[in-house]
Amino acid sequence: MQGYESGAFSTAIQSFFQISNGESNADYPDLLETELSEFDLENFEMSNHSGVYNWNSSSEMWNFQSNNDNKLVFNFPFTSNGTANKTTITIDNYEVEQFNLVSETLFYPKKMVASIEKDNNEIFNIDLDNVAYRSNGEVVSPTSFELEIITEPMTHLFVLSETSTSQFEFDYSSHNDNSCTTT
Repeated sequence: MQGYESGAFSTAIQSFFQISNGESNADYPDLLETELSEFDLENFEMSNHSGVYNWNSSSEMWNFQSNNDNKLVFNFPFTSNGTANKTTITIDNYEVEQFNLVSETLFYPKKMVASIEKDNNEIFNIDLDNVAYRSNGEVVSPTSFELEIITEPMTHLFVLSETSTSQFEFDYSSHNDNSCTTT
């Protein structure tokens, strides 16, 4: 049975960040951060950024192709010296809810799907759905959500539901591709 530590997601993360003895030796993720720093993540509007961002290893710049499908796609090499874009991060179905509080306006996610593929194999996926919030004008609190996280080979499911204004039910379960299940 394949364990979490030797799964596709864990080994990919260790490789990507060049982790050895618990320390990262990679500067490559900084290149991704350069493009992401252009986004206003506190008031993120997917439609303002949707498109495909392809890493050009020769110029060390992102080439952008806009599209109207309300999806962000980042294609880049898996290693800092790689030239072929074999890694893809996709963010899709992103929706937010706006809350006007006493001192500020905040945007909280209601729905989102994000994934990472390496060599056309999905190694990570997060699916957030059925999110509801309550606000008293000062504080915003989630009242329900369903969150599925796939860290190949494991799948984790988190479910929060409000049973009354002061009580909640929280469920967690996990399983791997070899049918080992935890609840």
